[in-house]
Amino acid sequence: MAETGSEESRLNELQRRWEYNPNSRVYLQLAESYRRLGRLQEAIAVLEDGLAKRPNELSGMVSLGRCRLDLGDSEGAVRILDAVVQRDPTHIPANKLLIETHIARLDAEAATQRLDFYRMLNDQDPEIAVLAQRVETLRDRAVEPAPEGRAPSTRPENEQPLAIDDEAPAFELDLDAAPAAAGAPSAPAVESAAPAPVETAASAPAVETASPDAAAGATVYGSRPCATT
Repeated sequence: MAETGSEESRLNELQRRWEYNPNSRVYLQLAESYRRLGRLQEAIAVLEDGLAKRPNELSGMVSLGRCRLDLGDSEGAVRILDAVVQRDPTHIPANKLLIETHIARLDAEAATQRLDFYRMLNDQDPEIAVLAQRVETLRDRAVEPAPEGRAPSTRPENEQPLAIDDEAPAFELDLDAAPAAAGAPSAPAVESAAPAPVETAASAPAVETASPDAAAGATVYGSRPCATT
């Protein structure tokens, strides 16, 4: 709390100085004080106002790039910082901040190239090892390109897919059968019975003779000759 109060007091003092002389370079300190307090939008507004009056102030552009990065606008930050190194390729703060910006953009290739260049500019920076570790971690997480061709199937080689005919009927109808009665459900065709065998004489049953209990007066052939009148 004491540190925050001290920063607030410093900010108020810088604000008064800048209001007194808007063309001074005090805007850089005022913007940094806003940034430390987490008031990024106010810091950006001060920097843009100051750069409008002093457009060649590379330090102001670097500070603006840092605020954009802190705000999560890595694309805006990289545009500003690229403009700085185009004007001054050896600008150490801009090159170092570009490494962090490319890491935030998940651009491992650009981060690696900028880190290699920064090593040549300032190999005594004790934070190089930390930056190198962050870049290496980003490279390890980079998505590898997919191999050419399809991945091998997990299906056994000899296994054949099932052939399923969704249009096949559940059963075949007997077109020769008589039509079913109205309202009766359809039924599968039933095989017709085989024709009955033709009976031969040998297999025909014997003719039964008349019963002895036949009615009186009936003539039984072959019993006795008829009486003549």
